Amino acid sequence: PLSSLRLARVTASGTQIVEAVRASTNQGLLELDQQRASWLLQDSTMRRIVRDAEAGVEVVDLDDRRILDMWVISGLAMWEHAYFSSGNGVMDAGVWDAWDRGLRHFVCTPTLHAIWAGSKQNFGAGFQAHADSVHAHECDAP
Repeated sequence: PLSSLRLARVTASGTQIVEAVRASTNQGLLELDQQRASWLLQDSTMRRIVRDAEAGVEVVDLDDRRILDMWVISGLAMWEHAYFSSGNGVMDAGVWDAWDRGLRHFVCTPTLHAIWAGSKQNFGAGFQAHADSVHAHECDAP
């Protein structure tokens, strides 16, 4: 049988592991977000594509649309990762709330929602339901 002291060490060690996983998850998401933001800020072509897409995804030419899709889908993948990390207890609830509020524009902006609608089958069912619920209940009507 485990002694009380040994059990306390195992429990403390488990808590430390959970905290390390949480910190790593949060850091990884922040780094990805910074990379996406840098791409947008430092690449004039990317800025033009995003600006053009504000008029509607249908006005973006095919090559630019592929770039735009990749940028949007990477943001959606980050949101999904945060969603599942929160649900698995790997992300603190307050951190999840911040990510969730910050990424809701992916389904509330008409152009970004069009990309979501065409790619959502590539995401987990729970996350699909969450993103669709955000769009249905919180976004302005088109």
